[in-house]
Amino acid sequence: MVTHQSLLNNLLWRVKAFGWSAEDRFLMRTPLSFDVSAWEAFCPLLVGGAIVPTHPDRHADPGDLLAAVRRHQVTVVHTVPSLLQHLLEWHAVADDCHSLRDVVCGGEAMSAAVRDTFHTTLPWVRLYNSYGPS
Repeated sequence: MVTHQSLLNNLLWRVKAFGWSAEDRFLMRTPLSFDVSAWEAFCPLLVGGAIVPTHPDRHADPGDLLAAVRRHQVTVVHTVPSLLQHLLEWHAVADDCHSLRDVVCGGEAMSAAVRDTFHTTLPWVRLYNSYGPS
């Protein structure tokens, strides 16, 4: 069983380790039934940041996600590497992501090719591989 204290410890660690603050805007794209949704929802609340929800039926659509990042000046996004690969293939990804500061990946293994393409395409954005949270 995971206690609330364990969750709080993880959230406080993320806030400190990633340096998130009230200036950050977090894209909330993970359904509430998944563990990642806990930090997407609660980290912004801990630091006074903003939560930018995505439409539940389009939370994996690259065009919609990039439009939300641009329109709402999102600074923090969580995604799985396979969706990140699709986002990086989008023609205007660099233009849509000027506000982006952190991308946290998990849920599946990330290839070196995705990592390298990310750093070439979005060199100002920090990439965190959080695969295997347990």
